[in-house]
Amino acid sequence: LVQHVINFLGEAAPPPLACAGAAGVRLGLRGALQLEGPCRFQSLAADVSGESLLAAGAAEEPVVVLWDLRGEMAETTLLQGMELPSTCLCLDSSIDRGAAGDSHGAVFIWALASRVLLARCEALVLESTRWTTVGHTAKVVALAAAPAVADGVESDFRSSGDFESGHQRVKGACFASLDCHGTLCLWQDLGHCALCVNAGYEAKKLDIDTGEATCLATAENLLVCGLVGAVVGFDARQGCATFVVSTLLGVGK
Repeated sequence: LVQHVINFLGEAAPPPLACAGAAGVRLGLRGALQLEGPCRFQSLAADVSGESLLAAGAAEEPVVVLWDLRGEMAETTLLQGMELPSTCLCLDSSIDRGAAGDSHGAVFIWALASRVLLARCEALVLESTRWTTVGHTAKVVALAAAPAVADGVESDFRSSGDFESGHQRVKGACFASLDCHGTLCLWQDLGHCALCVNAGYEAKKLDIDTGEATCLATAENLLVCGLVGAVVGFDARQGCATFVVSTLLGVGK
């Protein structure tokens, strides 16, 4: 049973198809390369920077298998430190970071080169008059590379990861995450939540009915969240909604 299919952005042309199932991960269709793993997989991610790196999350164990396909032989290592199986993954070798989310709302960040777990990102209740919760309290359904800083705009934060020149990210974050309730976060690599907004709330302000959040995309200074019934975009620097489009009514603002 194939549970997840992606286009693997490796060096081969055209990019081979990758799919994860009970027997491991399969690359390509004819003469496919079979990547063996210790268990059945339920999540899969290729490196967003285009390097030949592939990760798969076990369906029943709290472990992520990482394959490095840049050499003659595939190198297999494990990213460990989770307590629950991963629900989604993201790899970004341009900043030497990998991330995984779980069903309880935690996001884990690793250094890819050393395989060291850098942070466990969890919800935090801020003591204020409103007792604001920052982070996720529900299943993390999507991860993406944090939005890049637009040309000519200086980053307002510096990451502890000392990202290479040309890889500055908004608020010094390395990953964006989305949970099923529509909460969208930006995480720095030591676990600090640099931004927390809710796409469902923005849609409801316009009387647009939405269901669960399902997908996430990023671009320069932009975060885009897909919900059942709406698509919501945020200015990643300011944290304000820039557009809301209803996919059910065909209207937007």
